[in-house]
Amino acid sequence: MEMDKEPYDYIFKIIIIGNGSCGKTSILYNYLNGKQPKNVAQTVGVEFSSKMIQIKGKSIKLQLWDTAGQERYRSIARTYYRGALGAICVFDLTNVESFQNMQQWIKDARDFARPDICIIACGNKIDLIEQRRITESQVQKLVKEYSIDSYFETSAVTGEQIENMFLTLSGKLVQRIDNGLIEKNDLKPILLATHSSKEEAKEQTCSC
Repeated sequence: MEMDKEPYDYIFKIIIIGNGSCGKTSILYNYLNGKQPKNVAQTVGVEFSSKMIQIKGKSIKLQLWDTAGQERYRSIARTYYRGALGAICVFDLTNVESFQNMQQWIKDARDFARPDICIIACGNKIDLIEQRRITESQVQKLVKEYSIDSYFETSAVTGEQIENMFLTLSGKLVQRIDNGLIEKNDLKPILLATHSSKEEAKEQTCSC
C-alpha cells in the first residue's frame, strides 16, 4: 500500500510490546478507529499502522508497530525494534504472569531499540476491575525501579485513557527534541524487509 503523503514535521516510530492476549492489538485498533474491534486475530510477527497527530503546532506522523507477544514470535518482533523512539509496554491487570514479564519486555526495548527509549507502562483491561490481580503499589514499584516515563491504566473496551496515553508519549518525545536529546537523524522512518509474509509489516490507513 502506498505510504501516506500528508506532510509532517516529525516521524516517531513507536513499538507496542508485551505478553500475548494483553490487548495490544485492541488498544491500537481503538486508538485508530475510536471503538472496540469486533474480532481480534492473534498478531504474527508485527503489524504496522500510522496516524497523524498535532502537538505544540507540529504535525507528527506516528509509525505504530504492534508486535506479537508469544515467545515463538519474539525473535521476529525484536528485529522491528530498531529505530523506535518510544515503546508502550502492555500488561493485563488481571494476569499476574503478564506483569511479571514486564521486566524482560522493558529490557528488550532498551537493548534492541535504544537505551534511552521513552517507555510508557500500560495496565490494560481496567474495565475488569473486579478481576484485578495487580495492585497499584506493585505498579509504582515497577515504574520507579525501571525508570518508566509514565504509567496508564486503559480499557480497549471503553477506550479509557488510550488516546491520552499516545498523546503523552508523543508529547514527551517532542519535549526531548526541544531539549536536544533526540537528533534529527533519529526521526527518519525505518522499514525492514522480511522474506516471510507472516513476518511482513502491514500498513493500515487511519481514518481518524
